[in-house]
Amino acid sequence: EAGRSLDVTLQRGHFLGARSLFGGQLVFGLGAQVASLDLAAETADDDELEGVFAMSSTRLEAGVLWAPAELPLRLALSGRAPGTSEADPQNAVLPDTEGDTRVGPFYLPERLELPWEVELGWAVQLGHALALLGVVRFVAWMNRFPIAPEERALARLCGTDIERYAREV
Repeated sequence: EAGRSLDVTLQRGHFLGARSLFGGQLVFGLGAQVASLDLAAETADDDELEGVFAMSSTRLEAGVLWAPAELPLRLALSGRAPGTSEADPQNAVLPDTEGDTRVGPFYLPERLELPWEVELGWAVQLGHALALLGVVRFVAWMNRFPIAPEERALARLCGTDIERYAREV
């Protein structure tokens, strides 16, 4: 089986619908996510690819967007329910003596599990004067809290080397 190639295709699609309220300031969405994993390997006789393994999962997703008309701000929250799919071995792919299903050096999963997903997002419209204040505050915060302590820690660990590097860069 040495030298055989494996073609891996992972696909994910979203099918959504939404409804807005209050002149578009509040939007609710609901839909489904479809994910699939397909594997194809070269046949032993020639360089043709044949499907050896497939699995897919569909799961529910929902979200909400708040877009106040008077502010240059957008906040969003979305979530996806977990999804599971059992493997569908194709073309006589059988487990080996230890019970593992393999194609060449690759082990194939028994099932696909997609966990709960929650995403929170925000956006600021930069053309608005208030948005510029938010950007300035964000840069100041980043310099004070995450960056400054990291620079002090590097100075303690690396001494004059990091100071020389900082001057050069």
